[in-house]
Amino acid sequence: GDGHIIRGEGPKRGDIVVFRYPLNEKMHFVKRNFAVGGDEVIFDLNNFYLRPHEGDEFIAANYDARDIVILGGEKYVKEPYKFKGIHYDPNAKNSMLTNVKIALEKGEFSMKPISLSEIPHSFEAAGISFNAFYIKVPQDEYFMIGDNRNNSADSRFWGPVPYRLIVGKPWFTYFSIDADRKIRWERIGRFVDTLQNDESLIYEQK
Repeated sequence: GDGHIIRGEGPKRGDIVVFRYPLNEKMHFVKRNFAVGGDEVIFDLNNFYLRPHEGDEFIAANYDARDIVILGGEKYVKEPYKFKGIHYDPNAKNSMLTNVKIALEKGEFSMKPISLSEIPHSFEAAGISFNAFYIKVPQDEYFMIGDNRNNSADSRFWGPVPYRLIVGKPWFTYFSIDADRKIRWERIGRFVDTLQNDESLIYEQK
């Protein structure tokens, strides 16, 4: 009943995961698991923040103190994952805001608009009164986000991914092309851990 013959422990925070696309289960997607069930997530168009469900003591023991911030009276971890490929494309920030506005108008954005005094108000020029988005991930579900944060259709739009749609971890890259549809031979056959940590294989725009 959960889509698996044998139940595994499920993806961990920060894992890159292969899963079936919730809006078309015949398609496979690959994204990074940002949060697990019970976690809280805030997104302000410039940063992601994570509040693990284990609470304040867990946050203090497992994350860099320089990354811990207070939002709405609660401790969150700002950008908890430090893999080199994670980035915000400044050239796509406006298009991401446009996509978010359209999704909100259609009721197709999974995060709830909120206003936080600790976050600069970056949406005023777009005529928006709030400055961030919030979600608490349901149990047995996973919040999947693309590493190219401003160019990714992900759980922000179609919601967390239930365990039954989880396939597993990607092993290696068997094919890769760039924005101009040229084959990136240097990435083919590389293990995923190499691609997310080797600076020679990291591109600003991916």
